[in-house]
Amino acid sequence: MLKENKGITLIALIVTIIILLILSGIGVAAGRASVRTAKDNKAKVELDMVQHAVLERYSKYKLINDESVLIGTKITYLEAESISEEMDRRLPDDGTYYRLTSDDLQLLGISQDKNQYIVSYEKGIVLNETIKTTYAGESLFKDTDQ
Repeated sequence: MLKENKGITLIALIVTIIILLILSGIGVAAGRASVRTAKDNKAKVELDMVQHAVLERYSKYKLINDESVLIGTKITYLEAESISEEMDRRLPDDGTYYRLTSDDLQLLGISQDKNQYIVSYEKGIVLNETIKTTYAGESLFKDTDQ
C-alpha cells in the first residue's frame, strides 16, 4: 500500500522559515548600513554648503567692508577651542569665531539644516557643533585646506 502526499512536512516548513529569517536579517543589516552612510554623506554635504556660504559672506565683507554681513553670534576663542578639542582638532587662535544657529543658516540660504556650527569667516573654518562626528568616526570639521 502506498501513502499519498497530502502536503509539506513540518521539517520542510521550519527550514523554509529559518532561511527566510536569515535572508531578512541580512537585508535589515544592509539597510541599516545604507542609512548610516546616507546620514554621514548628508552631514558632510551640509558642512560643505555652510563653508561655501561662509566664504561667500567673507568675500562680500571684504568688498564692502561692512561687518554686519558676517552673521552669527561672536564667541570667544576658548569656547570655540573647547568644542574643537572634542573633535580632536586644533583651531588657530588668531581668528574671530561665530556660532551659527538655524536662523543664521536661513540667512545664508541654507534652510533645512537644524545643526549649529562654529565658523571663522576669515579662515574658512567650519565645524558642526551639534553632531561633531559621523557614524564612521570622522569629525565634521572643514578647513579651506581640506
